[in-house]
Amino acid sequence: MTYILIEIIRRYLRKTARKEDVFKHIKWQLFKRPENLSKVERQSLEQALISSDELRQMEDLPAILTLAKIVWKSQ
Repeated sequence: MTYILIEIIRRYLRKTARKEDVFKHIKWQLFKRPENLSKVERQSLEQALISSDELRQMEDLPAILTLAKIVWKSQ
């Protein structure tokens, strides 16, 4: 589910900010673990995060979804 949400937001950013190259070629960087990113990948992803509030908020998404699952299972 997390991957679907990430992909939806990424596509939205690509469509709404066509002139900004910062959102090009970041798809797989969004899915990679931070420790597995190369220096160049990390820099381009950081540029995208600086340029987009939506992407910055998305960083917390996996933790939020995990917490939601825990709460849901406990009810």
